[in-house]
Amino acid sequence: MGKEAVRNQLHVFLDDVTQYALEDISLLNIVHLGWLPLSGPQDRFWKFVMSPLINKELNIIKVSLQNEFNVILDLAEEMNEEGEADPEEYYDRFLQHDFFYQNYEGPHEEEFRDLMEQRVEEVAEDLAPLLAAESDNFWGALVETYEIEEAKDMLTYHFSFTEKLVDRFGDGLKLQFKLMPLLVFDYTDEAVRVLPDAEGYLREQMIETIEEEFKTRAVEEREQLEQENEELREKVEELEQKNEKLMQKLKEARASSEGAEAAGEAEEPATGVDTEPEVGGDEAGGAVGEQRDGAAEEPSDGGTETPLDVDEAEDEFGLD
Repeated sequence: MGKEAVRNQLHVFLDDVTQYALEDISLLNIVHLGWLPLSGPQDRFWKFVMSPLINKELNIIKVSLQNEFNVILDLAEEMNEEGEADPEEYYDRFLQHDFFYQNYEGPHEEEFRDLMEQRVEEVAEDLAPLLAAESDNFWGALVETYEIEEAKDMLTYHFSFTEKLVDRFGDGLKLQFKLMPLLVFDYTDEAVRVLPDAEGYLREQMIETIEEEFKTRAVEEREQLEQENEELREKVEELEQKNEKLMQKLKEARASSEGAEAAGEAEEPATGVDTEPEVGGDEAGGAVGEQRDGAAEEPSDGGTETPLDVDEAEDEFGLD
């Protein structure tokens, strides 16, 4: 389906996460006034003042994730084209874009890096088959490439990453923005609360979409199979009709042949009786008498002719 189509759908996922986080984030929690009512004038004030800033920060996070997926898709594409690829060549590019890695100040940076590198390789390996699929859209490629449970496991696994990251390295994250040069707000706690929830919301949407897509594909395949069966039945009926016509012609041909044979036998003369032509009158008798007289004549030289032995006759005439 191509890298561009997969990238577009991944960006849609990130848009959904960002929108959910923007709606769920509490500005009062960020300014440490979470104990105040959420519907009072103070809430409206802080939303008016800080919403553009929060929106900007969340957009920065979204763009960083988009760039990360772009790097991963480059690796997946190379895996397909070359048969194999060295993911280490992509690690530094990925980490340069990762918002959380760039804002980690904890003591486990090496472990953090190992986790991110593992993510690069795992996501690329799972997305590579989608790039090679024949379908021209993400969900069609997913259905074509994976079984339904595999698809669910794959997507929900990769879009649970923020939760894993927060659990292991949340204490070392430091996320801040400035309202004014001297007014700095730390929104780490609110971010690590909201972003995993946003991913959870996205996973629910993914599962619903996956089930709908596989159900639709099953219906389409069943309808196609029924159509093919109907076409096959029509062909069978057509062949049966042709066979019936051929059998009828064969029967007629046999009947015609048997009739012809019977007619031929009726026209043949009776066998076993020798018939001689009638010889009439004196001419026949005279001819016979002449033949008899000639046969009785002696040889002209008056000698006696010795009968020819059979073996001699064979030698004389070249008979074996």
